[in-house]
Amino acid sequence: MAILLEIYPREKIGVAMSAWGMGVAVGPAFGTAIGGYLTEFLNWRWCFYVNLPFGIAAALGIYFSFPKAKRTTPSNSISWDSACSRPRSAVSSS
Repeated sequence: MAILLEIYPREKIGVAMSAWGMGVAVGPAFGTAIGGYLTEFLNWRWCFYVNLPFGIAAALGIYFSFPKAKRTTPSNSISWDSACSRPRSAVSSS
């Protein structure tokens, strides 16, 4: 939803949100039926394989539809050394 709000002009946000909402409403119904079919007649792994082309298409669509922005480093940027050492310390202490 945040991506749609970023890339669509203000006049067309209603159309974009209605398309997104339709996918949210219809997706679980069709996904369950298709997942059951794939599991019954092929293998449960196909429930994941069938999503790969959609994921790749979505990633490419997002990449090419976002406006090119100048990258700046904000003053409150993430300290990657701290962010990576915290999970290591949590894992090693348990």
